[in-house]
Amino acid sequence: MFATTGCTSLTYYHQAVAGQWQIMTARQDVTEVISSTETDAATKAQLELSQEILSFAVEHMSMSVGKRYRKYVALDQPYVVWNVFAAKNNSTEGYTWCYPVVGCAPYRGFFAQADAEQLARSLAEEGLQTYLGGVPAYSTLGWFDDPLLSTFLHWPEPDLVNLLLHELAHGEVWAESDVVFNESLASFVADEGLAQWASAHERSFPGYHLRQKEWQRFQGLLLRLKHALQTDYEAGGDGERIYQAFRQCYNEARPSLGNGRFDELVEERLNNAYLVSVATYADLKPAFAELYRRENQNWSEFFRAANALADLAQEERDLAVSRLSPLASSPSAEHGIDGKGDNQSTEQVQCQALSSHSR
Repeated sequence: MFATTGCTSLTYYHQAVAGQWQIMTARQDVTEVISSTETDAATKAQLELSQEILSFAVEHMSMSVGKRYRKYVALDQPYVVWNVFAAKNNSTEGYTWCYPVVGCAPYRGFFAQADAEQLARSLAEEGLQTYLGGVPAYSTLGWFDDPLLSTFLHWPEPDLVNLLLHELAHGEVWAESDVVFNESLASFVADEGLAQWASAHERSFPGYHLRQKEWQRFQGLLLRLKHALQTDYEAGGDGERIYQAFRQCYNEARPSLGNGRFDELVEERLNNAYLVSVATYADLKPAFAELYRRENQNWSEFFRAANALADLAQEERDLAVSRLSPLASSPSAEHGIDGKGDNQSTEQVQCQALSSHSR
């Protein structure tokens, strides 16, 4: 991986400060919005639900909420931030940018879509593949009191629970420059927290879980694609036959992958840069599930132990995570791409076409 020059450019940080300031100055107290006669019933119900979720996070998961998500901002756009990912034509490793406090990450975020598009065009002119993705929510890691945003407030209940718990988890544990660790931990906390929320409220959310399983199958297939591509690139290939095998595999497994839900992505947007965005959220959750089990399913002790991992140097942390779960240390092994064919998990998309090319 390689870092850009001029990553502290005044232009970039000016837009970041201006965008954050605009969000902060537009905040309205949630209780006032709920009591306002101008607020529609659906928005009131979702705001009330959000506060119930925060109470659950505090009382049942020992999370520190403070003043976060106690205010609301209505935006006139579908996303609050747009992230740009980039990769070389012969690599699945991402272009990396570095930032104060949070460290380095394989994406560049902008509050204005036009600014993100401009960077994407500039990188494309340099010969890089790019992917631009909208982001409905982000965490300031406790530096500011993050508000609820209209970009996600009206999501279905399980999605809203998952998102808020995910973002709150970033405020509990953060390892500088280790995106996969941070996102995997937050994803585990959100998933386990949602399961506990559903149990406490006697709900099942079958539609949500079906969508999640479809995405997990698709994500596993994408990680196998990434592994096969990198192997091909290292052998001097151009990756074209690997992409062809992937599309063949996708078409074969389409009924179990949402039956068309990911068609537009596969046909129009899939490239090396998109695979960087997927790898950013690679699944290390088995390690955190094991850590939670070892801490007797006690959230306070879990966060304490997770912070101890975050305080370690990168190599020490990687080793500690691998000891928690052998599969967590190797996405390749977990998704059946070790060169020995697919594993037989019922959640694994079976695809001889891509397996043969992976070898």
